[in-house]
Amino acid sequence: MLGIRLSPEAEKELARHARALGRGKSVVAREWILERLERESIDAQMRRAAQILAQHDREEDYTESDLDD
Repeated sequence: MLGIRLSPEAEKELARHARALGRGKSVVAREWILERLERESIDAQMRRAAQILAQHDREEDYTESDLDD
């Protein structure tokens, strides 16, 4: 269970958006939170993959420079 406080403006915007979708505010908020958590997880995986690739590139550069000597 999660309870959050929103500014009156944010509460109105959430209610407006939920009405437009024909859904409850809690459903919309839950979907937004879950989507954001999923994006954060994907972003973390992409950062890790980029680090691995960068490390691999540095190792290849190092190996190639050794061959030049």
